Amino acid sequence: MWTANCTDKAGEASISARRRFVLGWPMVNFAATFSSSERKEKWQSFLQRYVNLDEEKDQPKSIPLKIFTEDIKNGACSVTVTVTNSDTVNDVINMSLSKLGITGSEKDYQLWISSGKKKASYPLSGHEHPYGIKMSDVPATGLLQQGLEDSTSASALQEDFLEGSQEIQDQFILKPRHSAKNKARNQQGKGEPLPFLQVASLGSRLYS
Repeated sequence: MWTANCTDKAGEASISARRRFVLGWPMVNFAATFSSSERKEKWQSFLQRYVNLDEEKDQPKSIPLKIFTEDIKNGACSVTVTVTNSDTVNDVINMSLSKLGITGSEKDYQLWISSGKKKASYPLSGHEHPYGIKMSDVPATGLLQQGLEDSTSASALQEDFLEGSQEIQDQFILKPRHSAKNKARNQQGKGEPLPFLQVASLGSRLYS
């Protein structure tokens, strides 16, 4: 799980966005709305404290992540970056661009995810944590149950991440934001971002 501030389409926090924050859970976004920005800040700080405590238990702390490319002119079809449990999609975009030797940022490029057998792809907003998304697939392989402290298990886990086995379904794809293909998909009603589930205003009382 992770938290992030809400922004409008221009990337700026509007008045209503200042009273909301996002709760991310691998492939679902929840937008929680509060009666005031002060109440929102208290709840976000409260939840983030426990998110941080839980992240300290994550093993491994970092994983290799294979990023495929589409409509990128430098010719590389993929690049592998090392991501931690606190890196966001925007962090991964910038790491990938650096490895590819491309000038730009998350304002110019977008990370998409292709998930499931049908391989439908969706653009990610930027606040998501690729580590959490990828690790949510790992238990199905049985590798974590074998124990990550075992060198053979750790090696097999890393190989599955790099090779993209059929059991680990999610693939990340780096694309220019304004490519012709992306515009065509949007016009056809495809490639819409993951939906936000709205959460009604929460109570003001916090328990420590």
